[in-house]
Amino acid sequence: MVTPTDDIKVDMDIQMMETDLSSFFSSVNDDQRSPPAPASVKSTRSEKEPVVHSSVKQQDTQAPQEPKGPSRHMQYTSHLPLPQDELSSHECNQRLVVLFGVGKARDAARHIVKKVSREILRLFSRKNCIDVSSGDLGKNKKKRDKYEPSSVSLAANLEVLFSKFHKLSYYDQHMVMWQCTNAVSEQIASFTGGNCTYLPQVEYISYLFDLMEHYVDVNNLLESSVQLLADLCIVESQLSQGGSSISGIYTTSLCLCIVAIFRKYHSFLLVSEDLTFKAFEGLIGVVKHVCNPADCTSDERCILAYLYDVYTSCSYLKNKFQEMFSNAYSKIRVTLYAEIKPSASNQLWDLKVMRDFLGNARSIPIEQYLMDQLTKNAGSRYSFVVNTMLFICDVNLPSERLNEISVLCAELTAKCNSLSAEWLGVLCALCCSSNHNCGYIDVLTQIDVSDLSIHDNLAVFTSILIARHCFSLQDLLYYVALPSLVNPAFGEIDPEAEPGARLTCHLLLRLFKVNKTVTWQYPSNPRRGTHVKASCDRHLLAARHNNIDVGAVLAVLKAMLVLSDSCRDELKTMSSGRRDSKGGEEFMSWLTNMDDDTAMDMMLGPSGGMENAGLSEFSKHALCELCSQDWVSEKFLRDPEGLFNSEMLLDHKLSPEQTQQLVCMICYPAHDVSKLEEEEADHKEKIERILQTLDPWTIRISLLELNLMLK
Repeated sequence: MVTPTDDIKVDMDIQMMETDLSSFFSSVNDDQRSPPAPASVKSTRSEKEPVVHSSVKQQDTQAPQEPKGPSRHMQYTSHLPLPQDELSSHECNQRLVVLFGVGKARDAARHIVKKVSREILRLFSRKNCIDVSSGDLGKNKKKRDKYEPSSVSLAANLEVLFSKFHKLSYYDQHMVMWQCTNAVSEQIASFTGGNCTYLPQVEYISYLFDLMEHYVDVNNLLESSVQLLADLCIVESQLSQGGSSISGIYTTSLCLCIVAIFRKYHSFLLVSEDLTFKAFEGLIGVVKHVCNPADCTSDERCILAYLYDVYTSCSYLKNKFQEMFSNAYSKIRVTLYAEIKPSASNQLWDLKVMRDFLGNARSIPIEQYLMDQLTKNAGSRYSFVVNTMLFICDVNLPSERLNEISVLCAELTAKCNSLSAEWLGVLCALCCSSNHNCGYIDVLTQIDVSDLSIHDNLAVFTSILIARHCFSLQDLLYYVALPSLVNPAFGEIDPEAEPGARLTCHLLLRLFKVNKTVTWQYPSNPRRGTHVKASCDRHLLAARHNNIDVGAVLAVLKAMLVLSDSCRDELKTMSSGRRDSKGGEEFMSWLTNMDDDTAMDMMLGPSGGMENAGLSEFSKHALCELCSQDWVSEKFLRDPEGLFNSEMLLDHKLSPEQTQQLVCMICYPAHDVSKLEEEEADHKEKIERILQTLDPWTIRISLLELNLMLK
């Protein structure tokens, strides 16, 4: 639909073009009378405005005002990408001439782009690559510890480099990424051709994927990922033949980053059958050696899970690969998608079990005797889980080390599936702090659940376990979140239930919230808080939302709504009496404007003001944040007719006003629900508003609201 504003913009663009043409012809006439000027082409933005007569000024005041900033044509010229092959070199040069002329400005613009490109390409130089013969980095034969200052400065440089790349125009970003992807492809091809023994680091390839995501060229990102995936089978074959120490580790780690890209852009990938076929065949080639999904690495577990999901959602894959994949499909379904119930273990705690192993969290691959100890001895599993939670809840634990321990626990769980129930059990014991029948008494005696400083660490740990398919998010909602929230919301007043319910709200915020912007942040900076370091883990966690039933999500939201409406003075903090309405408004503003994990850490941490919020207030704003997620509203509106039963919206435990409030929070997350209810006091005003705003984009919401009033 064309709006009057669009017509005004078109008229203004036509007027600007007429003005440019008139000034061009007038300059031609002036050039015929005056001697030629030095050859230079400048942008109209850099020229001084000519002196305008007063009568002309009066006429200009009646005309529509010109838009601020560069014209639409200048923006197109600055940002639209061009092919970077030799056939398009003339067009690329002409673009620079149009934008910057032929003087120093053009050379300066070229220098900035070349500098950024050179710094990114340096990550894939031989000095920063892995020598497959020794497993070391290039010329540096001695491995450096990740906690040394050199590694810290490298991470800081990557963040600075990301900000430099962010400041480039879209055209320049496209050109830099074209150069970098070609460099990586040539390096892989050189290794597979037997011309060198160096491979780029997985961390830097993942960083390159982050840069490609930032400039949102999804097609090239998927094509590059599929091409890289096709080369991994050859790479793994040569690594195994040469007896390299990174055989079986390098290819699956890199494949995990590719699977994370496929997870995030799953719908884009399915549009192209050719790319989907190549991706499916490449992934099967990487994990073809896995005979038992219950005994594999964490990376292979995630690859198998994606093969299962993409095979389930693609009819053309079923037609082509049914004979090849049907047997593996049934094994994956039984192993990775089975329901897991939490364990209520209470064994004899041994402080020494695998404590040294946790202290050296980078000891992968894992030795077989450790796996036998966990698989065959329930007491060892219990002691390992308790010792792990003590490590995780150490407030002085660096963010990078926290991520390493979490990934290590995911590796152990992939080889010992019994640990899945143990992780759910210990989380249930922490979140249901008032229920002493959940087991893990040693954890509850050693860890103070009311300590807000440990909530971030537990959230990161839980996020990585869910992202890597140690247990499902739906199992966490049913067996951990719901029991934790239902007791303080519907049961009797129990002060011991507050710390666990508060921890549950914190976990749900971190697990439900999806960061829409691509950022690369320096994880070791103490000012940044604690978050999931690897972008592949963040993508995998977001993809886990697709496997949740709408009933589980709605049950959690209903429990949080009742909890937020309770407003019990007994569950308020000691400082709640000193808070005024201004403090509450600031809290709401902070929570609403959280854009990523870093902002959430600064807000939810002990120094972010959360110690001043009571449980009811915290759950209320957490509920608003959860309802504002796009995937929640999409899942909620996918089948509106199925919501009208006693287990969904027509729950007798909710009042009609609470049900209406929850629907408004999900359908209109940007509006203040209380003000909306005040403006629409009766059904007539509400029906008028629904019919006035009815269009193809809001028809599902309109039908849901009308049916809710009738029910």
